[in-house]
Amino acid sequence: MAGLPAGSGRLELAGVAPDGASMPVWFHRPASWTANRPVVVVLHGLNRDADAYRDNWVALSDQHGLLILTPEFSHAQFPGSETYNFGNMVDAQGVLRDRAQWSFGAIDRVFDAVRAMGGVERKGYVIFGHSAGAQFTHRALLFGTLQRAELVIAANAGAYIRLDPKIDFIGGLKGAPVDEAGERRAFEQRAIFMLGDADNDPNHPNLPRGRFELDEQGPHRFARGQYFLRSAASRAQALGAKLAWRQVVVPGVAHDNAGMAKAAAPLIATEVA
Repeated sequence: MAGLPAGSGRLELAGVAPDGASMPVWFHRPASWTANRPVVVVLHGLNRDADAYRDNWVALSDQHGLLILTPEFSHAQFPGSETYNFGNMVDAQGVLRDRAQWSFGAIDRVFDAVRAMGGVERKGYVIFGHSAGAQFTHRALLFGTLQRAELVIAANAGAYIRLDPKIDFIGGLKGAPVDEAGERRAFEQRAIFMLGDADNDPNHPNLPRGRFELDEQGPHRFARGQYFLRSAASRAQALGAKLAWRQVVVPGVAHDNAGMAKAAAPLIATEVA
């Protein structure tokens, strides 16, 4: 079979970063995987530990027949939350960057580079982002950069964009690079927001605080995720959009990628034919 070898490994993919540089991508291909089975792009959290995130998916990948691609958004290449979590959308002065400079575009380029190697027949991918990766993922969805995603999953995000046109971008939608038609398209794209009901520690050391996290969003990740889904339903209704986003609560799981991955893998295998 052409393309990636069976098993786990690491690629250095040329030209996939927004500045044209290469990026490492950690992968796992089950020996039984076939070209028409789902491709899952897994996005790591704050620690940028793409290899560990890939490792969390290896047994699940083998069990459910999923090709796993985990791009590494390193601290050196994507410093700070602005360039990773928030997609590198604005510069240090808050001025909107050209769309080609957004970090979100790396996802399609990674997928295309792997498809070009051969052995992948699917034209789209599933994206699963956890923690900081979920912050990246839900913004990429809202701003229309995941249109080739067959399913979008954001798990255990600690901060969400405010779906309010009265709140200034990048915290809210006022002045954001999306019009109401774009919002409707995003709301109508299939997405799952996964929340661990034990991810409820208001003192968690990596819980985002200040800047965009207003008290009304909730004191911890579980509450903030529920608030975000309520606000999405309200905003979609105001725009006359059919909301294709849904919430999945994972019992007993806290801020743990492995636990969320274990719940996500069978969902992907069931929902993405």
